Amino acid sequence: MQGIDGLDVPEDLSRRTRSAMAQASVWRRRRTNASRVMAAAVILLVVLGLAVVWTQTLSSQALAQVIERVKATKTLRAVLTDPGGKGRLLISGTHRRLEDDSNIVIADAVSRRELTLQSKQRSAIRGAQRATSAGLDFYGVFRALQGASTTVEDYVDNAGRRYPGLRGQATLKIDRDVTWKVEAKIWSDPATKLPVRLEIKFPVQQEDGRDVVVLLDQIEFDVPLDDALFDMSIPPGYTVVGIYPDEVKPAPSEAEAAKLTIVPGIGIGEVKFGMSREQIVAILGEPEFTNLGAYLCYPSRGLQLILVGREPDRLGMIIANPMDLVALTRNEFPGQTDKGIRMGSSEQQVREAYGAPDPPLPTDKGQGIARYGKLAIMFGFVDGKVQQIIAERTD
Repeated sequence: MQGIDGLDVPEDLSRRTRSAMAQASVWRRRRTNASRVMAAAVILLVVLGLAVVWTQTLSSQALAQVIERVKATKTLRAVLTDPGGKGRLLISGTHRRLEDDSNIVIADAVSRRELTLQSKQRSAIRGAQRATSAGLDFYGVFRALQGASTTVEDYVDNAGRRYPGLRGQATLKIDRDVTWKVEAKIWSDPATKLPVRLEIKFPVQQEDGRDVVVLLDQIEFDVPLDDALFDMSIPPGYTVVGIYPDEVKPAPSEAEAAKLTIVPGIGIGEVKFGMSREQIVAILGEPEFTNLGAYLCYPSRGLQLILVGREPDRLGMIIANPMDLVALTRNEFPGQTDKGIRMGSSEQQVREAYGAPDPPLPTDKGQGIARYGKLAIMFGFVDGKVQQIIAERTD
């Protein structure tokens, strides 16, 4: 077979060879560039990942420093702003005092006691610390902060000073069976590592659907606070209502609870509509406290009897599981209606017992209420379960 002289390669073969070699060279360059790009991308991702981890680590370390500095302090004074307005917050250990122009609230996280002094009405309301009050346990929030934190935008005060911000989460024990996961934003002084501003977002909403957010500003630590500021004694001349949680009597026995049967239009057990205070006391004993002279409160029974109506000194209304502020500290009502409806019964069970309720009133919108006008009885629901029963006098 005759060989081909390299100098005499046919033109079309040479052209195809040069084209193929050029194409191969292009693909080699592309593969090389692609490999370089992929390698660079991998390196970039690793660097970014390390940067994120490093940033989170730094912010978590910064938050840990703030927490340790806070734990070393004993007292606090700050301006507090919440959906209800603005006031001054004082904290010493487990004691808290929140005051504004007309009210003072003093609470103790250990005893769970809370005292509200209303200066205009000259009334003192005793009770268990409320959820928002428990959430204002500043030191408790910092003890409970956990997990990774992230940075937030710096806070700049009126003087132009900048304070770095961090975000964290804390799980707070609000009550024996209630915990809240709150989100906290903390802005601290770079020099002292102590917070100058704290924002707490609670997992509840206002009536207009907005989140409940509390802001602590102008925070000062280790300020001298007189113990008398946290004294829960009742000032002279104040009307006292409500009861502390450790003063609530034990819940009624099954035999006693069986006597607490609400019959629409008739009364509850041996207590009948139209009875006087003296007649009621002869059956149930003295109220554990009285509000406004007309509200006979039996928190151990989860019961409130009201002297109201056409005969203002006679029983006109019965409330099982009262929800007003002065009556919130109580046991749950252990009784039932004459048709077996009790706390925790479903809406369907109420309908099966009493039929379809009346059309809701405009004020009932979104309230979870079933009214039965002819029977003068009303049921209040929370999450579809009965949580309150109100019966009224009909004659």
